[in-house]
Amino acid sequence: MSDVVKAVRAVERRVMQYSDIHQRYDVKYDREISRNGDSVVRKCIDRETGERLYVKSTDKLGQQSIDALRNEAVLLAGFEHPNILGVREVFEDDKYLHIVTERCKGGELFDRLVNKGRKGKFFSEVEAAAVVYQLLLAVSYLHRKAVVHRDLKLEGIALKSRNKGYMTLRICNFDVATKYNPETSPPMNERVGTTFSTAPEVLRGQKYTNKCDIWAVGVIGYALMCGKAPFQARYHLDTLELVKSDRVVEFPVPVWAGVSERAKGFLRLCLRKDPTARPSPEELIRHAWIRKLEVEFLNVINESAPFKRRFLGKGFLSRRSRFNRTSSRITMTGSIQVIEHEIV
Repeated sequence: MSDVVKAVRAVERRVMQYSDIHQRYDVKYDREISRNGDSVVRKCIDRETGERLYVKSTDKLGQQSIDALRNEAVLLAGFEHPNILGVREVFEDDKYLHIVTERCKGGELFDRLVNKGRKGKFFSEVEAAAVVYQLLLAVSYLHRKAVVHRDLKLEGIALKSRNKGYMTLRICNFDVATKYNPETSPPMNERVGTTFSTAPEVLRGQKYTNKCDIWAVGVIGYALMCGKAPFQARYHLDTLELVKSDRVVEFPVPVWAGVSERAKGFLRLCLRKDPTARPSPEELIRHAWIRKLEVEFLNVINESAPFKRRFLGKGFLSRRSRFNRTSSRITMTGSIQVIEHEIV
């Protein structure tokens, strides 16, 4: 029996008991944050403390397997990291699974990039380094916990504050994350993720490891500084072929003319088509580009107070969850051109 299956059964025994979320939280049904398929994110208020939070409610009847939802809650339960979304509590009733999370007022990183693109601007190297640095810290943490994310993307990253001077972020989506230990686990082969940030070995249907997360970090860093994916064509199928090909990443002028060679070298390492040649997150954190800008980008990372925790039921503590937005779309806003499609 796998660790995940054991954890899911433990949750069923200890955590996923039938509870009424409304006894503890005032759910604002008229204040929707986002809606995706059978899941809706709304505002809610803790009746005891008055704290303002979010709750993601998922219709169990619309899910092929409720175990997938519980499995995500299990993975998130053990996470204790400032760059992973904080989960307060989990409730389950006859119709819904509710996950109560901290608020992230700054919206999605994708929207911040789109707003900049409307003005003909992109993220500066300092801003991009601030994002990449936090992603690497979170990925390093996940990999040490024997978890691989498999779907890092701009829409799955929330900004804690709407203040444009701060870049503190939270990774929110963990729907396809899974347990993976490079020393004991066999390579993965499920084709999951979105083409915008999915590694070539995954798209090719080959066996892959947690190095797919490093590729995604590189794609995000590249997009932040130019508004495009590193391998992008006009049509979806052509984009797939570019990612799967042996073509190396390029930095065309004039967009990349003012970007340092350190930054380009960093991205080349992340975006190596051979996954075994990609560095570990710890090695990338020590890269010269990160070290050169560290003093500057730490000033734009607003470290907020630790998220308050609360125990559920018989001592269970669930700490992390995600927000999920549609990722099957073509977005073209100004010079922002990001092609995203779900992989079936």
